[in-house]
Amino acid sequence: MIRALFLSVFFYSSFLLSNDELPYSNQWLKLLRYQQTHIGYYESQVDAPKFFFAEDGKNNPEKEFYKTIENLEKNPKLICDFPARYLLLKKNKKLEKIKFTLANCEEYQYYLSHVDLESVWLVFSSYYINRPASAFGHTFLRLQSKESQKGGSDLLDFGIDYSANIGNDNALLYSVKGIIGGYKGTFKIIPFYRKVREYSDYESRDLWEYKVKFNDEEKAFFLAHLWEMRKVYFDYFYFSENCSYQILTLIQAIKPDVDLLSKLHKIIVPVDTIFSLQDNKALTGDIRFRPSLFTKLDKRWKNLESNEKEKFSKLIETKNFSEIKDEKVLDTYIDYYDFIHSDELVDRKSTASLEKSKILEHRSHLKKVPIKYSYKELASPLEGHRSRRVSLQWSSKNHRLGLEYKAALHRLHDYLKGYAPGMQMDMGRVFVEYDNRENDFSIRELLLLKIYSLSPWSTINKKASFNISASLQDPYDDDNKHIDGVIDLGAGLTFRFGDLLMYTAFQQYFHFQGEFDLTDTRYDWGPRVLFVYNISEKWRLNINSEYLKVHGFSLDKQWKNTLNVNYAFNDRHASYFEYQNYDVSWSQNNLEFLTLGYRFFF
Repeated sequence: MIRALFLSVFFYSSFLLSNDELPYSNQWLKLLRYQQTHIGYYESQVDAPKFFFAEDGKNNPEKEFYKTIENLEKNPKLICDFPARYLLLKKNKKLEKIKFTLANCEEYQYYLSHVDLESVWLVFSSYYINRPASAFGHTFLRLQSKESQKGGSDLLDFGIDYSANIGNDNALLYSVKGIIGGYKGTFKIIPFYRKVREYSDYESRDLWEYKVKFNDEEKAFFLAHLWEMRKVYFDYFYFSENCSYQILTLIQAIKPDVDLLSKLHKIIVPVDTIFSLQDNKALTGDIRFRPSLFTKLDKRWKNLESNEKEKFSKLIETKNFSEIKDEKVLDTYIDYYDFIHSDELVDRKSTASLEKSKILEHRSHLKKVPIKYSYKELASPLEGHRSRRVSLQWSSKNHRLGLEYKAALHRLHDYLKGYAPGMQMDMGRVFVEYDNRENDFSIRELLLLKIYSLSPWSTINKKASFNISASLQDPYDDDNKHIDGVIDLGAGLTFRFGDLLMYTAFQQYFHFQGEFDLTDTRYDWGPRVLFVYNISEKWRLNINSEYLKVHGFSLDKQWKNTLNVNYAFNDRHASYFEYQNYDVSWSQNNLEFLTLGYRFFF
């Protein structure tokens, strides 16, 4: 009797669960951005109260589900604001009483007709170190219309961008508020040409486009979901719930059974978006590259002969283009003019625009058409290494073993494919060492941030280079194992000789000891030379030499020399050899040691 009663209760409970599974289905949870906490509760990441019908809808997917049905049945016109929910509920036969359809929603139908969606492309904008908000790159979407798919201008497509609404805040305030979630993040539908102008033209950033796998039903649902997102906001977090994350959640809502988010780490960088979609086979394999103004200019400049470069250099000084009969020189000058005057050329009545018209008129009288160059040598970010890494190394100094974890992203000696040769964006590095002689562990470095922006100086590029870092570290790797707070600043010029970059800079270090009192501060300054040589696709060589004058403590001077050789087996595995030599005034002997190591990127 008891067994029969138990079975009856069990089967009845199972029946109820099967009837009420939709409120806890992947589709409903992902559509409303619900996340389950560690203790089992649900919470939506949407922070706009008007997005929910139920009072506790933000934390109760079931109540929100039935309250949505109730409100849509009472007022069917609400489906015009919540078309994705309507489509989902209609598909599951939950709104059969409603006769009102999306065809009656004039504003929504206008939106659909203007987007005229053919396909969705994920766009990755390359790294831009000079702007904190975009130092790790940026991701957004392009909605390709049927017209541009047939051969019309894709600049007339629409773009979908997620970003923080920062107002007029400066970079420092943005850094603080962006980390603690002090901004509202929103999705914006904007003309695609504006994104191209912002990234490709103004900031000289290359754009990579990857086609997302959507069937016709998913494309309709995507547009409906995007419409619902247009008036909501999320708390924006620079390192986690950022553009990379939110673009994935947008796609995840359409493909709820494809796991795009679970393997992401605490710190999410934009390139992770592409890797997540690739790993889950959510990309078609179609890739498009849109070179920036500077990339096109640099390509033309490199393809000029020496005599043509002389003509070009003279032309940018005299600006007397009317005497130029060489098409290659004039085409390079046109690209150079676009690059230099990109802001002014927006206004067709500006002096720069009128001058550009004269240049083009002169070019039209020359016979040969402009050469169209290929950019096949530029590797897609998908071909590069992953953003995180762990390293294991052995040092000849007391036969120490070292373990390193780095959150993001790329160092100068790392595998180069997919990255610019003169960029480094290193963040969240923890380095721990085991001393075999003393049989103990110690933290050697906690790196907050380390940036290199090495921009080769040339006729077409007159930008200075710089480096900056902030960390807690043992600066000499000596036996005292003291930890200094170190801020490192450098600025100078970079010169390119084929695959070799030479960075010449004035370097300044600030070392803080004890309680970071200014009286316990040491200042090091002096010249520095850094060579970064890309020997081949897999081999990279770095040589760094610094002579520093020391003010503070008991030191007087120091000479620091480092040689690093890195070999990448592929985009996941690498080995390295490093030789370091420190000649410091307080030691009778040089501090000299070798390091052998292995790195794994993930």
